[in-house]
Amino acid sequence: MKVDQPLRVLHLEDNARDAELVRDLLEAGGVVCDITRVQTREEFVASLQNGFDVILADYSLPSFDGLSALKIAALRSPDVPFIFVSGALGEELAIEALKTGATDYVLKERPSRLVPSVQRALREAREKIERKRAEEALRVSEERFRALVQFSFDVYWETDAEHRFTRQEFSERLTDAPPRGAEIGKTRWEIPYVEPDEEAWRKHRATLDAHLPFRDFELARPTADGGTRYVSVSGIPAFDEIGRFVGYRGVGRHITERKRAEAEHRAHLWFLESLDRIHRAIQGANDVETMINAVLGEVRDIFQSDRAVFSVFGTRSGTLWYRRLAIKLKPGCEHPDKVGVEYVADEDATAMRSEVRAAGRPVALVLGSVPPHVARSHAHFGAQSALSMAIEGGMQGSSTTTFTPSPSMSARVGAFGPRRRCGFSKRSDAGLAMH
Repeated sequence: MKVDQPLRVLHLEDNARDAELVRDLLEAGGVVCDITRVQTREEFVASLQNGFDVILADYSLPSFDGLSALKIAALRSPDVPFIFVSGALGEELAIEALKTGATDYVLKERPSRLVPSVQRALREAREKIERKRAEEALRVSEERFRALVQFSFDVYWETDAEHRFTRQEFSERLTDAPPRGAEIGKTRWEIPYVEPDEEAWRKHRATLDAHLPFRDFELARPTADGGTRYVSVSGIPAFDEIGRFVGYRGVGRHITERKRAEAEHRAHLWFLESLDRIHRAIQGANDVETMINAVLGEVRDIFQSDRAVFSVFGTRSGTLWYRRLAIKLKPGCEHPDKVGVEYVADEDATAMRSEVRAAGRPVALVLGSVPPHVARSHAHFGAQSALSMAIEGGMQGSSTTTFTPSPSMSARVGAFGPRRRCGFSKRSDAGLAMH
């Protein structure tokens, strides 16, 4: 991303070679920089008053630390993005840093993420500044939004006393704006929407009927290509010369990118926290059986499933069998199989196991969109949907884990990405599944 003015960077780093590498990476990415490097608390605090576009910080320094620097910057320069660039940031520290207010973190072992991270941070900072300016502009209730029209917006709109659109002006930079005039004569809630829920609409309509100003009412509408467009709308009531209510005038901002970034941020935090829970379960176990049950319980809870099953498969005399090594159930749920008992796998179970193994990743199997053999297997175990994953290794016997997921589980497991296959022995494999 090319910039007209040099990017003002405050860099907290004690290693001169690392500082030079950061400079080279930014310049190679097309970011012209004016970098101020500091190494101590005193230098950092003194430099903050000079004003910067972004702060980069190592996590650990001889006489200072990045987390303390983050807390200072949050108080003195709250609008400046803060990015950790460190080689000493584990999962727990990363979670703590993001919760404390860090914009992002980049591991020194993965320097290619630096430029995209800086670009995203600057973009979000600009959006934050724009939101603050919009809020300030909305305090001014001049006729026909003269102050707001002069401000940057994606749409300017007007409604009549019945809250029906009478005027809409969309920014030329919008690529997914509705056809001109398509929403004129309709109320905001008569136009197809995905969000919010009915309670939020009830409160919004009550505000309009009370002729009160409103700010940052967020809604989502479907787009022609099957996607979703998020919009934040603000408005002020308008009155005629005798004080009679005649409608609303306001502006709207498209916030789809912000919503997507927030969702990615939440998914990333969930991923790190989930890994930490599983890691703690493993560390707290003294034997394999305890570890399997502890991990299985955490996984069932993480994915909000009804049942989590860890199984081992094997072949004897040409016949496929399986044994449930562990079963974790939500209170009130049952499972037809018992732990430790061997069962002969029927044709349906054999076919489904082969498909999961071949996928090499978690496989979501939802009733109504699966082959007949999967539907029959679901019916046998009383499951509406399942998420299964093969875990291959050199063990005598194979395992499969199955979970019964909530509707959001398939989306959540996507955060983990494909699993790396380890190579089953010819005689056995393992797997994990949730119902």
